[in-house]
Amino acid sequence: MLGSAAELVHNACMATRVMSKREMRKRLATLSFSEKTKILEKLRDRDQAIAASGLRPKAAPGARKKADKGSGS
Repeated sequence: MLGSAAELVHNACMATRVMSKREMRKRLATLSFSEKTKILEKLRDRDQAIAASGLRPKAAPGARKKADKGSGS
């Protein structure tokens, strides 16, 4: 039985995202360490700009405690 048009579009979008993710992983695997570092620096700059703009919602107090417990620090 075929799903609704919305379901078909959703499934097609999900398939495209998965393929794109695989393609991105392959592309990143071919890059040198210095090229990967440049990408990381751009991502860090973007993260800082988003944080400074106030667009990112504030985390609830203690939200990181669970994640931090397993870090061994």
